[in-house]
Amino acid sequence: MALRTAEQTFLPLISRIAKLRQYVDESGLAIQDAKAVGVTAEQLEDTLRGIARKTDVRYGDIPETVRATIAAPAEAGAAVPAPRARLALRTVEQTFLPLVSRFAKLRAYVDEAVLAVADAKAAGVDGEHLEDTLRSIARKNGTSYNDIPAAVRAAISDD
Repeated sequence: MALRTAEQTFLPLISRIAKLRQYVDESGLAIQDAKAVGVTAEQLEDTLRGIARKTDVRYGDIPETVRATIAAPAEAGAAVPAPRARLALRTVEQTFLPLVSRFAKLRAYVDEAVLAVADAKAAGVDGEHLEDTLRSIARKNGTSYNDIPAAVRAAISDD
C-alpha cells in the first residue's frame, strides 16, 4: 500500500517535469548560443544560481540536462564583441526565468513525494524498489531520472 501511495505521488511530479521539457530544451539551445559567442560556463552557472536563489529553488533541483549543458566545454570560436556576449547572456537569463519559476511551482509535489518515500520506507519498502518505480514512471513520460529534483532522489537513496 505504501508503495502504491508513493507511486501515486510520483505520477503528477513526473508529469509536470515532462511538461517542462520545452523549457529545458529552450534553455539548452540558449546556453549553446551563449557559449558560441563567448559567455563562459561560470557566467551561465552564476546566472542560473542567482535566479534559483531568488525563487527558492535548489540548484541541484534544476534539471541535470541544463546543468550538464552549462558545464560542457565550449567549442573554440572567433572572438566576439562584448556587447554581443552580454546580449546572449540576457537571452539565456530570459529562458532560465520560466524554467526556474515552473520548478518553484513543483515544490509541493516534491515535498509530497519526499513524504511518500519516507512513509514507504517506514512501511518496509526498500529504496531500490522505490527508485525502480520512479525510473519506470520517468521513462514512460520521456523524463530522465537525473531530471527529477535532487530532494526526491536523495530521499530514495538515504537509508
